[in-house]
Amino acid sequence: MYQTSDKLPADVQKFNSFQQPVTTSSFLFVRLEPDGNLKGYYWDGSKWLLNYQAITETCDLPRPCGSYGLCTPGGSACSCLDNRTRFQPGGCFNDVSGDLCGEGIGGTGNSYHVLRRSGVEPPHKELLRHVTTSSLVECEALCQNNCSCWGALYNNGTGFCYVLDHPIQTMLGTGDESKVGYFKVKSEERGKNRIWIRVGIVVTVLVMVAVIIIGGGVCVTRWKKRRGVKEEDWASPGPYKNLGSASFRSIEMYGNAR
Repeated sequence: MYQTSDKLPADVQKFNSFQQPVTTSSFLFVRLEPDGNLKGYYWDGSKWLLNYQAITETCDLPRPCGSYGLCTPGGSACSCLDNRTRFQPGGCFNDVSGDLCGEGIGGTGNSYHVLRRSGVEPPHKELLRHVTTSSLVECEALCQNNCSCWGALYNNGTGFCYVLDHPIQTMLGTGDESKVGYFKVKSEERGKNRIWIRVGIVVTVLVMVAVIIIGGGVCVTRWKKRRGVKEEDWASPGPYKNLGSASFRSIEMYGNAR
């Protein structure tokens, strides 16, 4: 699989089974996966084997960590740009859509809050439009005063400022503190996250209280049962059928003799 715009191929990507002989039972197919990756599969007679994969690095996939997510190349899992929100499949903030201008968001900041994160850069930045600014403050001002801007990323080493005119998706973690991101988050989205966090805390506390109450009730019931058995044993020296025994009759005869 390669491009033939020139005499020499520009990009050669071979299938893993290219050296295997083709038989009547051999099957190959290529499929576009839900994550945006293009994969090829080979039937070896009993099962399908992965035969080709266009993108091998997870962070190179389209939006691998969803909205406001952070993907670090070589890392094992996704995280969130704010380091506080728990990551969930689909992103860190749900239903991130709409038009910021329609929400009355411009330079006022009444309907959104600002999220800043250092050590990040946009994916495929070579395909993005950028301007050169003299400082991070100037780069942020380009986005802050523009209601169609969702975020801006600044590279202090080059002075490049990448202005994002679409909802924030997955950013790449670089570990370079000179690369800083400025992101707008709708206030209602922040509130939704806080509500779910509070609900989780309340549910956890209620479950713990219920466990303590149930456990305490079981302990008290067992203690009362044990105490009741002991008091019954102390008050009853023997079964009532022993009242007619020879020892009891002897006591009764002794009393009559007196």
